[in-house]
Amino acid sequence: MAQSQDQYPPVSADMQMRVRQIRDYCHVGASLFWQRQIIFAAALGLQAYYYNFWLSVVILAMITLSEIYDYVLFKQVLIWRGRSEAVMRKFMIRIYIGTVFSAGVIAFYAISIAIQQGATTHFMSLFFLFAASLFAAMNNHQLLSVLALRLAIYGGTFLFIPLYDIIRTSPTIDSELWMQFFTVLFVVYFIIDCSSYCQIWCLRVVGHAAIWSGFVVSIPSLNVTPVMTFAR
Repeated sequence: MAQSQDQYPPVSADMQMRVRQIRDYCHVGASLFWQRQIIFAAALGLQAYYYNFWLSVVILAMITLSEIYDYVLFKQVLIWRGRSEAVMRKFMIRIYIGTVFSAGVIAFYAISIAIQQGATTHFMSLFFLFAASLFAAMNNHQLLSVLALRLAIYGGTFLFIPLYDIIRTSPTIDSELWMQFFTVLFVVYFIIDCSSYCQIWCLRVVGHAAIWSGFVVSIPSLNVTPVMTFAR
């Protein structure tokens, strides 16, 4: 007896939206591969020349592992049919793991430079951390929980760098170290606000797309199943 090839129950509208968000996230991540490599190359080149060459080699190896992990994951998601909720949960867990890994590497990079610089203003480490946070806020808004996890790691690193110097040196309130800490608080707020704006913009786009899809479906002339006939 022939068995049906469709082994999965009908997909709900909620799951369809979540699958679309996961695929959008992976599609954007795959398409931004070379942009990330250019940023990494600039950051590691500066670290290797001005601070510690061998530490930059170690971080390069960590970045390579992270990129390979994400590349394999993105390819698997993009060829996935999106019919199984269990598979979707496994993909989300793997996305969380990849997010912690990649964000942790960037946090380690920023902290390692700040420690080598000593108790001073940390322009380079904080700048690249800010660039990574802004990059995530602009490009990872498809999955809010993943974006929140990445920004939480970056935000904790933002606060750790100036607080570490303050705790170590106990400066007075008029010190530049305190000014750096207050500036970091503003930057963290700015990144959170920017990510919220990107999320709202994305939801508006999805809403307009849903409305347009419903409009198209409601037009009989655009909702006809094509029939192919063959001459005998």
